[in-house]
Amino acid sequence: MHALLKVVVVLVLAVQWGCAGAAETDPPTVQLVDATRHFTLEDTLRLHVPGPHQIPVMNAKATGVWLVIDDVVMQSLGAPTAELDAAGTGLVLSYRLSMDPTSDDSRNQWEQLLEKQHGGYQMTLPLALAIGTAAALPVAGNGMLFHVTSQHKALILLGISGGTGLGALVIGNGTKAAEITALEQKLNTFSADDVAGRTAANARLQVLRAPPTEVSKGFFHDICDDGNGIGFHRLQTVMWTLILGFIFIAHVTKVISMPEFPETLLTLMGISNSVYLGFKFPEKA
Repeated sequence: MHALLKVVVVLVLAVQWGCAGAAETDPPTVQLVDATRHFTLEDTLRLHVPGPHQIPVMNAKATGVWLVIDDVVMQSLGAPTAELDAAGTGLVLSYRLSMDPTSDDSRNQWEQLLEKQHGGYQMTLPLALAIGTAAALPVAGNGMLFHVTSQHKALILLGISGGTGLGALVIGNGTKAAEITALEQKLNTFSADDVAGRTAANARLQVLRAPPTEVSKGFFHDICDDGNGIGFHRLQTVMWTLILGFIFIAHVTKVISMPEFPETLLTLMGISNSVYLGFKFPEKA
């Protein structure tokens, strides 16, 4: 009788231990907060991890927890901020979806993620949470609705190019207007006997006031000609535009986002275009 009682006790304890062990090892169901929202770069993505969980938290930061987007471990996003949920047992982890153009890891991870997508500028990306060395926990739901937006440095480059074109137009028109004004004033200074000088000035005025009638020598030649032949300042501006345009198109086609140009390149472009505008002043109207 005592032996049978011992067997029953052992079986009960084994069942209880097995159930407790299963409860402890069952992974929590991770959920995306604001699942219907469209996320873009620089937005904050929040994940709810219910308790119990095995996520260490230090100084309001969860350690050893990585966001996984479409099987790409986004370690460059760093440790998420962590706060208790309403029940006081789970955690809400917050990741900022930022890309650091000065970090190779950050650029590589985002490019690896985006070049996998083929659905345009709006896409649904599956999410998971990697805790320590364990297998990543999939986030419940259909994934994150993500919208690709442009990076500000590419817009700066476009602003430099647009400003240069506008400046060139203003300088060109200003040079022409200044020459017309100078010739009109000069006509009043000719003596009655200086027929040749007056005739030459009037002829030049007619040329400046008349619409362009020159025959095109080809698009490339026309945009590089400063009135005295191919100008180096015009040529280098055209070459910069072609090179960066090719890089821009290739990157957008492959990664579905605007490229991040380094600040040094933007500075060099600004200097180059300033030189171009400076050489515009002595050009023929």
